[in-house]
Amino acid sequence: MVVLMFMLNLLSGCASPTATRGGASTLITIADIDEVVEQMAARLASSSFMAQRSTSSEPISLTLTKPVNYTHDVIRDGDRWTLIQNVVNSPTMQAMTRERNVKLIISREFFDELKRNSADARDMTIDRRPTHVMDATLRTITRSGGDARTDQYECTYAISALGSGEVVWQDVFKIKRLAYGVQYN
Repeated sequence: MVVLMFMLNLLSGCASPTATRGGASTLITIADIDEVVEQMAARLASSSFMAQRSTSSEPISLTLTKPVNYTHDVIRDGDRWTLIQNVVNSPTMQAMTRERNVKLIISREFFDELKRNSADARDMTIDRRPTHVMDATLRTITRSGGDARTDQYECTYAISALGSGEVVWQDVFKIKRLAYGVQYN
C-alpha cells in the first residue's frame, strides 16, 4: 500500500474544466476517467471471464500497460500512468483481487521507474510473472459546427492471455464532451 501511495504522489493528475456554455473545453477530465474506470471494473467483474471465479480458482496475474493515446489531446505519460493507477485502486478491482484470485502486477516499465525511486518497490520483485495483460486505447472523434464542438472519446480495454494471445475480455466505454463558444484551432 505504501508503494501505491508513493506512485500516486509520483504522478501528476490531469484536470480540465467541465464542458459548459461560454467557451468551455471538450478535454477529457479526471472525473470522466474515474467514471470509465468504475464502469470498466463493474463490467469486467460481471463478465463471463470473471463471473465464475472464486478464491479457489487458478490464479490470474494481470499486468496493466500504459494506455495508448490516439486522441488529438496531449496526454502526458504521468497522466496515462494515473489512469492505470485508478484501475488498480478501483474498489471493484481490489475486490476481485481478494474474492477471485486475481493478482494485479505493475507493468515492467512503471515498476523499473519505481525501483529507481523507492526502497519499498525494490522488495516487490517476487513473482512478477503475469499470465494476462490489460491494454487500454483512447480514441476521439471531433465534430464542430457554428459555435459548438463535440468530442466523443472511446476507451477500449482488452485483457489477453499471454500464453495463447487470445483476447479473453474486451469492452468499449464512451465519453461525450460538449462545449459552446468561440473556438480556436
